[in-house]
Amino acid sequence: MFVALLGLSVFSTVVTAADMREPGAIAADTGTELFLAHCARCHGSDGKGQGFDFPALKNSRRLAGDAQKTIAWILTGNRARAGFVTDSSFEMPGFGNLSDGNIAALTQYVRCRFAGCCEAVSPSDVKTVRAQQSPAK
Repeated sequence: MFVALLGLSVFSTVVTAADMREPGAIAADTGTELFLAHCARCHGSDGKGQGFDFPALKNSRRLAGDAQKTIAWILTGNRARAGFVTDSSFEMPGFGNLSDGNIAALTQYVRCRFAGCCEAVSPSDVKTVRAQQSPAK
């Protein structure tokens, strides 16, 4: 039985040729890992948030909107409930230190999982948003 479990565990980590043709499959795993590492503490692993200070991502109209706005929020952060007067001192940190590929995977993951918008987000999409945010030199 141990051998069967060991074989199953090894099998589950093998990247197949089909995985290589479907970048979304690999991006979803990366997106999941990034979400759990950087976002779930505040937004919850289920995306339901934690009251006013940590807004829900589940069924979010903001996530369902323009992917470039979601990329920008992830890159630079966002004040809780932007545009609303609040006593909250919580602010979402930016994750601009992550690579374009990781930001793309995270953006695609949160939009698909919590807002049902599953179109691909590429590293070049992130690069474009990053360039728009950088001051002209």
